[in-house]
Amino acid sequence: MMQRSQYSENGFYFNAIRRLPYTALKVPEAPAPVGSQQGTADTLTDYVGRYDFGGSTSSLDRQVLVANGNGWTGLESVVAETGGLRVIKLADAGPAAKAGVRAGDLITSIVGASISGVTLEAAFHRMSGPATAAIELKIIREKQGDPLVLSFAREAVPAHSVQLRVRVADGRLAVEATGGWSILDVDKGQPTPVVIRSKDESQVESGDHTRIAFVRDAAGKVNGAVLNPGPWEQRGILAQ
Repeated sequence: MMQRSQYSENGFYFNAIRRLPYTALKVPEAPAPVGSQQGTADTLTDYVGRYDFGGSTSSLDRQVLVANGNGWTGLESVVAETGGLRVIKLADAGPAAKAGVRAGDLITSIVGASISGVTLEAAFHRMSGPATAAIELKIIREKQGDPLVLSFAREAVPAHSVQLRVRVADGRLAVEATGGWSILDVDKGQPTPVVIRSKDESQVESGDHTRIAFVRDAAGKVNGAVLNPGPWEQRGILAQ
């Protein structure tokens, strides 16, 4: 959709557009929130805590195969080109970045096997492997004469990639993304106010009005949260 040949010069925009389809998915309309139902202070404190939604919730690392025990390379976004895979974005503290891989590099071979002309899926399969297992990439870098060969070990998939912090502010509930990525209407470093829709369910006041349903255990204690309950729901557990 970008219609650009030099993705390395437009990584920010490419990455932003890549995430837009995920955030643009519509959820069934819900009744308008009832602003007057804010609950008592004791009720609101039931929901306070940090909810962990895991690493698979975010779209950023979905295209790298990290399921079924496979390790993590830290290559968050790549695109297929004629000669191989163009690196668009890396995790700052990921194994690939620590080994010297940079945005804009062209990966031409993986573990000594050329990936020129192979499909994106096939290239990802070659890149996947167990955590701690070594991987070798041959890279062509702009303004560098000879190809580079970089080796590093895959790492365990980072935990807590998507987290929400729920707290009480000025007698109201507020949620904030505190993990690696923002999610839906909730941004990092920006507490977002919510209003009570019904018992154990709140809704973000702005944006797409993300719904948050809190889950209780058999003893009646809140132990989890569900974003947009229904076919596209995302579940998190209370971490503290």
